[in-house]
Amino acid sequence: MILTLLRSLRRPARRTAPLPDTLPQADQRVWRVIAERTDLAYLDLVPASVIEPRELDVTERAAGARAATHLWAGRFLLNRYRDQYVRAGVTLLERLRRHREMEGYLSAFAEALAYARAQAEGERSAPWPPRLFQTGGQLPLLQRYRRDRHAYTAVV
Repeated sequence: MILTLLRSLRRPARRTAPLPDTLPQADQRVWRVIAERTDLAYLDLVPASVIEPRELDVTERAAGARAATHLWAGRFLLNRYRDQYVRAGVTLLERLRRHREMEGYLSAFAEALAYARAQAEGERSAPWPPRLFQTGGQLPLLQRYRRDRHAYTAVV
């Protein structure tokens, strides 16, 4: 009886959810800006991705350069956010966990940036879409603040 009472008094196990359900208002603003930059890059890259493989013309190269600019700005904001997010961790293990959480986002931005730069240079080597633009649960914080892509595909 005493053992069950003591067990019930134990602190509940801490859930280590990879991403919080609610973010502070400042964090939400940062993620909205990052998602907006991602959406702008997506809109620049989609028309060239649906065209059959051929030599990219000047307008498609310019779209790749614009997309690379948007992605660079989004990655810059994400790097600054990651630095603050990691520093906010109390313990070393929490800082390492937070750093690991953000690595997927940074690698997705690097992959999309390489795709946009290749398009800006007139190459078409990587398959479409880069992981940053895919739907699904791979990048949940970014997906939470992105616009509905079904409307984009209807326009194109």
